[in-house]
Formats: sequence, C-alpha cells, structure tokens
Amino acid sequence: MKLTLSILFGILIFYLIVGLGLQAHYASRMSAQFEAGTKHLEGKIPRYENMQKQLGGTDVFGRPRLGKDASSFLNRRVRWPSAAGELRYLDSDVKGRVPLIATNIPLSFDKSKLISFKGIDFSWLKEAAGFDYWDLTSSPLVRNRLAALKGNFITPSYFFGDIAEPVFSDIYAFMRLRLMHGIATRSLRAALAESRQMARLIASTETVNGYVVAGLMLVSEAEAFDFGTKLGIVRAKDWIPVRNGGEILKNGSIQPFAGYFGVYSNPELVARTVANPKNNVGRCLAMIDGTREMAQYSPFLKSKFLFERDFSPLMQSLENAALDPSNNCRFPYVRKFWEGDPVFHSTKLLPFWQRAIQYMPYLRRAFVYHSLLESRDIVVRSTGN
Repeated sequence: MKLTLSILFGILIFYLIVGLGLQAHYASRMSAQFEAGTKHLEGKIPRYENMQKQLGGTDVFGRPRLGKDASSFLNRRVRWPSAAGELRYLDSDVKGRVPLIATNIPLSFDKSKLISFKGIDFSWLKEAAGFDYWDLTSSPLVRNRLAALKGNFITPSYFFGDIAEPVFSDIYAFMRLRLMHGIATRSLRAALAESRQMARLIASTETVNGYVVAGLMLVSEAEAFDFGTKLGIVRAKDWIPVRNGGEILKNGSIQPFAGYFGVYSNPELVARTVANPKNNVGRCLAMIDGTREMAQYSPFLKSKFLFERDFSPLMQSLENAALDPSNNCRFPYVRKFWEGDPVFHSTKLLPFWQRAIQYMPYLRRAFVYHSLLESRDIVVRSTGN
C-alpha cells in the first residue's frame, strides 16, 4: 500500500513539475503577446467608435432588421463555391440570375450609353424590395456542413472556420451595371433604390465580404447619383446618398473587429464594443468571426485549476454578448455554440492526446499558448490594420 501511494505521489509530483514547467515556459512567451494584443485593441477603440458614429445610423449598416428572409429568393440567383472549388449556381434554370459581367465591359458611368443591355434581366430586382435580410445559413452548402458536423465528420472549429458564402463581387458588378442602365434609360432613381436595397441585403449576411461589398456599392451609388445630377437625370432632392464614412467605404476598411470578441480581449473591452447595444456596425460580424477562433480553443480554456490563468470572466462576457437578445443577430449556430449545445462543443474528432489534455491542468493552457504562438491567427485578426 505504501509503495502504491509512493508511486502515485511520485507521478503527481512529476506531473506537476512537467505541467507547471511547460505552462510557465509558454506563459512567459505569451505574456508580452497578450499585453500587445490587448493594447492594440484598446488603441483601435477611437477608430471603432468613429465607424459606429459615421455608419451606425445608415439603413445599410444600422440595427439589423428581423423580417422577411431573402435566402430562397437570392441563393439560387448567384454563384457559390462548389466542393470541387468551382463557382456554380445552385439552380441552373432560374430566371433572373446574377449574370457574369464580361471583363471587356467598361463599368464606367460615362460609358453608360455605349453599353448594350439587351438580354440582361433587371426586372427581378423589383421583387428584392420585399425582403429585409439575407440569411446564408439556410443554403444547401451550410446545411450540408451542419449535417457533417452532427455526423462527426468535421470538428466544430472547422464548421465555423469556412462557411460558404455567395460570390458577392458578381452582385457588385451587376448592380453597377444596373446603375449604368438607369443612367442610359433615364431611370436612375429606380436603379438607386434597387442598388441600396441590394447593399442592405448583402450587408445583412453578417459576413466580412458582404460588408466590404455593400460598402463599395454605396460608393458606386453616390458616384452614380452625382453623375446623374450633373446630367439632369435626377434632382438633388430625389435621393440621399450615404456620404458619412466615405473614406471607410472607399478603402474597404469596414471590418468586424473580431479581436474584441476573442482571446486577447477582456470583459471591459467586450462591454465597450460588441456587447454595447449602441454599436450596430460590425457587432454581429465580430461575434461570428470571434466564435471561429474561440471554437478552436474553448475546450482548453473553459476550466480553471490552481495556478492556471482564469479565462472564465472573458468567456462569460463573450457568452453574455452573444446571447443578448438586443443584438438582433441572426447567427443560429453561433448562438447554439454559446448556449453550450454539445454538437458545437464535440471533441470526438480531436487527436486522443488533445481530448485528454482538455481535462489536464497546466498542459491544456500550455497547448493553447503554444498554438497561439505557432499559428498567430488571432493575433493577425486582432492587431491587423
């Protein structure tokens, strides 16, 4: 009995030496990185708040609207990535799809009258006015990915890491062509309304690419309006373009600020940014983007033991922000993750040693620190310009 206890005590001492040693080794390297990441997030606050001030009151980037979903109407009209890597339409027979714009067509407003619009169907854009948002999670590609997750064919972090989205750049080119058509046919007022509605729907997808393209569409819209007023096609009082935040839109710098919803953040930063109901712009995007990162590390962060860094205040602040009904965000799978749905927290596909160390104090923190130091994925997202 004494021999058994001695062996067990020796194993425990050995584990403590190795575990605490590894944790201390990587923690010492991570200390400066944690500090730098947090300081950079704090330094971005003025830019974040300026973006909220400039764009938060617009009907494109303002508070999300919960109404009629356009997914069944739009999903089939635009190209999506296929499993083989090719871009394809979900429905080969649909009328009024977003066509591919030939590269030799000059999408310049002063060339509007030189373009032949014969055979290009813009009529379906009128129907788009009846929708409030575009939910990408109902697409067959996302549903297939969810089935793969539930079938234990992919991990939760993989599920969140690369969710399919349509080719928004096709829509951008098509809507710029619609503005040119409005100039050529002197129906610019209607074209401006259709362009604004499409920008609103694209932004409502709560994706980074959707936000960027929606911003660029607003720039196109303002340019078309200015061109049209000079020609007398529309009057200045006929339309109000979005000019606030023009530089933000033009340089494509609208971003979700995912770092505020990530491992380098803290409860104070979360409360000031993505948890603040007044911050409409990028709030949902930050939660979606941040969850992609947190899904990878949460199994190794959610528990705490003596001498381990305590991530529970941060994790709780992220959970509270994600589940706050005031955010009006439409991300059912992100919500399920933060509600603790087992499907989105499964570790069955992780290597055995990773499944084991999630329950092993010190080693699990060492693993997270090592992964952060090696991948730098979150650092890039958190501290990028």
